[in-house]
Amino acid sequence: MEIVVAALMACLLAGGVVWLMLRAPAEDEALASAITPSARELLSLSWEEFEALLREAFEREGFRVFERSQGTTGVAAGLADVVLERGGKRWFVSAKHWRERLVPGQAVQELYGAMVAGGASGGYVVTHGLYGPAAKVLAGERRVELIDGARLVKMIEPVREAPSDITRRRLDRARQAETTGRRQVPCPLCGRPMQRRLDRFGPRAGQSFFACSDNPRCKGTREIG
Repeated sequence: MEIVVAALMACLLAGGVVWLMLRAPAEDEALASAITPSARELLSLSWEEFEALLREAFEREGFRVFERSQGTTGVAAGLADVVLERGGKRWFVSAKHWRERLVPGQAVQELYGAMVAGGASGGYVVTHGLYGPAAKVLAGERRVELIDGARLVKMIEPVREAPSDITRRRLDRARQAETTGRRQVPCPLCGRPMQRRLDRFGPRAGQSFFACSDNPRCKGTREIG
């Protein structure tokens, strides 16, 4: 009997998550309209500026911060943007959705896969916007903490006002690249620099296009010309 009840509860929970993922777009748009103006202002930052500020924000919370190439391998290296360490434990940070107004549950599930593969104790998903109901449900089950726009502003603003010397140098390099025209084309989805690629298949075979440098994690593309 207990096994049957447990199975029914699991089915109901799974069905609830699926229903949340299939919510009407109008409801999601209503949620997205609640993003604060100060959070929207973060979109003026380039990926390089945002990453530098985010790194120091976590450092101020007592974490040691590593690049994903330093702290992860395999699947985890492909899904974690930043690796945090404190007290002998690791946390993975996913910021690839930081420019999205409403982050779906898939973002949480992807990060959880990286956490399992990399042996992380927990994780953070970061966005300037908000999280859909499915993301909130999954985060509660997967040891993932959701940082929305309002909290992100509180984390980043003190760093913007008084950055450390290292962060200031990173910000100066990013801004100099932009003002001198050396900044690469930004990805329309995550803001990272894009790379020129050649389409080898399909109707556009032989034509060049821009693809996100974080591909295949990010699917952002731009046409050339």
